[in-house]
Amino acid sequence: MEKACDFCNKNNFATRIYLENKYFYWLLNRRPLKPGHTLIIPKKHCLALTDLTTEENSLLLNDLKKYLPQLLKVFKAVGYNLAINFSETAGQTVPHLHIHIVPRPQSDSTEKVDYVRAEFYRNTPEINRTLLTEQEINQQIKLLNQ
Repeated sequence: MEKACDFCNKNNFATRIYLENKYFYWLLNRRPLKPGHTLIIPKKHCLALTDLTTEENSLLLNDLKKYLPQLLKVFKAVGYNLAINFSETAGQTVPHLHIHIVPRPQSDSTEKVDYVRAEFYRNTPEINRTLLTEQEINQQIKLLNQ
């Protein structure tokens, strides 16, 4: 019997959602690469970006344009990484489309190794990613919804 999809059950991440619309959930990653690391998850089960309809893709792009500035402001970021890992070979750990947004502060430009990009490409030893508490997640959600 196949394991149920973790992202198809909203109860698995409901307390981390800070934005929801007709097609997508925006939620904070429990083990962020950087503060504000967000996942955008389609409500319908799908594996790839190409599985989204034109309407879903349009809403996704409009939401990115609308909500990215607030995400960057709250986490004092000057840039961001936007990533999709499709297939286990590419680092996808949950077989359900999800898009990573990782806010990047100015201080990241001085790092000798870009651990965020390295983690996406899985070419460095395991990075120590701290698990956020529910209280930390709730504080961040309050800031994002101001």
